[in-house]
Amino acid sequence: MRKALLQGHPSIPSTPSLDGASDDESSEGPYDTDRKKDLSSFILRTIDDVAGAVSSVGQAVRNCRNHCKEVGFNRLNSQTLAFVKKSKINAARNFFSFCHVPVETATIRAPVRDRKSRKGFKWMNIEMLEPYSVIQYLWCTVGLEIDDAQLHNFWAEHRARGTPWAVATETDFIPLALYGDGCRIRQVSLQPVQKAIGIFLSCPLYRPKGARACRWLLCTLDENLLYKEVTLNKIFARIVWSLNLLWEDRFPACDPFGQPVPERFRARIGTPITGKRFQVVEFRGDWVWQKQVFRFNSTWLAGARKPVCFACPAYRTGQCRYTDVTESSPLWDRQYTYLEFLNREMPASGLSPVLLLRGFHHSCLALCSMHIINLGLMYGVNGSCLMTILESTEMFGRYGEISLQEQMDLAYQDFKQFLRASSIPCSQPAFTVKLVVKKNGEVLMTGKAYNNRCIQLWLEKVMRSAAGDYLHADERIGNMSVCMTALARFMHLIEASPRFLSVEQAAAIHREGMLFARLHVLLNHQSARHLDTYSFRFAKTDAIFATGTRSWMKTTWDGCAEPYLERTLCTRDRGLCGCRSFVCGPSNTK
Repeated sequence: MRKALLQGHPSIPSTPSLDGASDDESSEGPYDTDRKKDLSSFILRTIDDVAGAVSSVGQAVRNCRNHCKEVGFNRLNSQTLAFVKKSKINAARNFFSFCHVPVETATIRAPVRDRKSRKGFKWMNIEMLEPYSVIQYLWCTVGLEIDDAQLHNFWAEHRARGTPWAVATETDFIPLALYGDGCRIRQVSLQPVQKAIGIFLSCPLYRPKGARACRWLLCTLDENLLYKEVTLNKIFARIVWSLNLLWEDRFPACDPFGQPVPERFRARIGTPITGKRFQVVEFRGDWVWQKQVFRFNSTWLAGARKPVCFACPAYRTGQCRYTDVTESSPLWDRQYTYLEFLNREMPASGLSPVLLLRGFHHSCLALCSMHIINLGLMYGVNGSCLMTILESTEMFGRYGEISLQEQMDLAYQDFKQFLRASSIPCSQPAFTVKLVVKKNGEVLMTGKAYNNRCIQLWLEKVMRSAAGDYLHADERIGNMSVCMTALARFMHLIEASPRFLSVEQAAAIHREGMLFARLHVLLNHQSARHLDTYSFRFAKTDAIFATGTRSWMKTTWDGCAEPYLERTLCTRDRGLCGCRSFVCGPSNTK
């Protein structure tokens, strides 16, 4: 790994010693202060710590800086001194820029938004890592490997379950996944929110202990610079071209525009890139990202004229309404074929180049379960259940006699006691009214994904206690208790399941998910009669409704408990938006 990180460094022609010392000299260790020339072993030790996952990049760089400070900066050679004198603000950036990882880059000329221009855009060069070069570096230099038996089992299981992208080929490609998402960076006073988007490449079968090690960033860009769909299409056109080369496993003779490759690359034309073949089998991201890339005709704001799902004709009203979770719903048998998907959901112009990926099928679209459940469904469920407990019971003080904030303080104390008793680490801050009740009156308990899971476990325990003592106080408490228990079991079964499920495991997950979905429907109707309290917002959660749980059961219908869905739910920023999506049917467990 040390050689892989240092390969390509301009000051290291053949030896890992950064000062030109031999391996024997540098092997004497970083604490040999009798010689002034061999203090670069500090950097070698830092690289070994990072490569071996002994410590994070930031911690390893800080240790290196502290050791050098003890020895004395006047005893360091020029390479070591340049390394430790770099800014402390972004240690990871400085570390990898010093290592010079030998991965090719590509420059894309694309239009970006420019409000000062008459046309509304300007041309800009966007830098990105070449995807095929990233894979070549990981497989040929770093030495990443996928077990042949694991790879064969992956394809055999998906073919046995009839997954469209798997049955279309008989070759066991190494699977790849593309993931994209946006994040909020900061908010400067009197200026728009600064956001950035990132596009990542990963291999679903490669799962190291550190999740960060299996996500490889290809490109990042200020989201405010995106000009219509054109900017993203330009970026994905290059990514798709590069990934299709990995499907063929041959270096190209021409660039994406048909021009001959530069002279320095002509010797490798037609030769294998890695000796293995790769195929993109998942296009990951939340609903907003999928909508941004493909520009589906369906939308979570749709009514009776447009569907709310891009994989089936689910509407807000009518016979095909997405809130119908009964066995007789016609949507279970009306999943789009690939041609129907293209015809009904794709725009008339400006199609995404992602559709040109070799072996692509709309079943490759995969939503992140973290966004769907932890950062969507649990927002409304946790908030509504907590407000119902505070209003309808006296577990945390009587509603109206003490302030709502005082009740939340008592609830938070009980939550912390639950965490200590269960030995569960959690960074959830104190409960506040603003945390649960939003300015527009919505009841959404927002927070981090893991923290929401911890809160859900605590609320499941609280609701069970309330069901025993306060069942007469509110008609919803009994159903909420069973609903939260079903959700807790559903999450536990998913988290504890292997990649491929047995028939029994699939049936258990499906049973808990459907119980939760039906109770959610019932609670929506019951909450409509409680519009005088905060918890009435449970009735408004049809916009983030849990019918998606049944569609999410695709993981059990395919017998594949992946953390990312193979198809999708209709979601919005905060969770499920109706979705029946692909909707295979509950009896398709294998």
